[in-house]
Amino acid sequence: MTSVRTAVRYSRRRGLPKTVKATVHRFLRLDWGIYIRPKAGRHKKAWKKPDWIREMSKYHVFCNKSQSRMIDKMRTEKFKKPRHYIDDPYAPYQKRSGMKEYTPPKYVP
Repeated sequence: MTSVRTAVRYSRRRGLPKTVKATVHRFLRLDWGIYIRPKAGRHKKAWKKPDWIREMSKYHVFCNKSQSRMIDKMRTEKFKKPRHYIDDPYAPYQKRSGMKEYTPPKYVP
């Protein structure tokens, strides 16, 4: 059974699109519009994996363009705004280096 992300749910009271809460917990949106996530299966059977694989599973990976676009559709504008935290471990990744200034496209339902 495969999941299909074509339906957008709307609130009963105001009729606004609702956010899929699983995307808020699983993905982090960087300021320049791309999402990162931890590697899949990083906790599964860690006791039998070699040390170098366990070390590599601590890193995060970027989502590609189509995945980022899909996650954008599943979130409202509130969760797309840049957030600033004290001692943010993701601060080096918030700026896109080696490229001209980039503004992500806005999602219009």
